[in-house]
Amino acid sequence: MCVALLGRVVALEPDAALVDIRGRTWPVETLLVPDVSIGDDVLVTSGLIVARLLPEEAEVRRQMFDHLFSPDGGTTPS
Repeated sequence: MCVALLGRVVALEPDAALVDIRGRTWPVETLLVPDVSIGDDVLVTSGLIVARLLPEEAEVRRQMFDHLFSPDGGTTPS
């Protein structure tokens, strides 16, 4: 099973992007989504951007990830 993480493109390089994921910046490949732009919200798995998200989709996922990665591990209901 793979887990895709939500990130935001902060810089572009040839065939790669720098993506901020929860405060850390990672170089990732853009081969599957070559037309990403700085500021795009993206899903990253295995070092690849696999999808670009609309801002409203990204916000829902950001809230979900914030809940899951909260200090209680997401065990407290919202």
